[in-house]
Amino acid sequence: MNLPWQQTSWQQLLAGARQNRLPHAWLLAGPAGIGKHHFAQRLAGLLLCEDKTARDATCGVCPGCHLLAAGHHPDLIRLTPEEDKSQIAVETLRESMQRLALSSHRGGRRILLIDPADALNDSGVNSLLKTLEEPPAGAHLILLTERLMALKSTLRSRCQILRLPVPTVEQGKRWLQEQAPALPAQIAQHFARRPTQALRQTESPHWDPDRWAELFDGLAAAFGRIESLHKNKQQLLPCLCWLIREATLSLGAQLRGANDARPLLQKLGAQATSDWLLEAAQTHRALAGQTAANPRMLLESLMIGLYEKVSTKP
Repeated sequence: MNLPWQQTSWQQLLAGARQNRLPHAWLLAGPAGIGKHHFAQRLAGLLLCEDKTARDATCGVCPGCHLLAAGHHPDLIRLTPEEDKSQIAVETLRESMQRLALSSHRGGRRILLIDPADALNDSGVNSLLKTLEEPPAGAHLILLTERLMALKSTLRSRCQILRLPVPTVEQGKRWLQEQAPALPAQIAQHFARRPTQALRQTESPHWDPDRWAELFDGLAAAFGRIESLHKNKQQLLPCLCWLIREATLSLGAQLRGANDARPLLQKLGAQATSDWLLEAAQTHRALAGQTAANPRMLLESLMIGLYEKVSTKP
């Protein structure tokens, strides 16, 4: 499965490979839902394919390609936070780097894939820097991030940064409709700029297209009323303040273990409620500021984000 909006980036990478100019570390950067994981998988395939005559980077039939496709390649080390954890443990990182320094199981390259790179704490970054400065022979690192500038400059400077492109609305919508023909057009339109995220939604056991359609119908009606208020963003602030107050009260009740939390937010959980509160506060700051904020876009993103968090809960 190829992502059309990544073709230019991929061809540039292949050009470097043909000239034997592959760096030892990449940092793939970009917002959620644009296909960073897909690009990382293709890059891993380029490095682990055992047929060096393959014209399209991978042959798809060698043992290395089969192992990678099955998710069991012994020379690909995937490092992510443990379930219910936000950071990657330093001990786990060090164990992975020790494995990276060992001889290859297949006699080729070894890869350490870290997703996301911003899940590394300061100790983890410092440990990783030593490997980035003096990588073992035949070892490569692939790091993914949605928050490039939040990473330490010492980490960024030791990697080749690839800022992956965001698809145009037409590219994303066309690709989504090809991959999921049953996806309602209004949902494909909304997720067009983050299409791989939408595809994951449709594959989730909690996917309910009727609920999404109901949400968009409700949003359309709500924003119709908002736009009838002469597009005065100052009139939106009291409503947003009420939402923030409700979420704050609910979070307090959850942390106290009380049973008076708002039902919707109680289902969401304390951590996700706290994360959404931060997003709501940032939206309020943008609407209250002097910047040329788009009220509809900001509020739509905020409320759909809340819906996504709730709808993925069992």
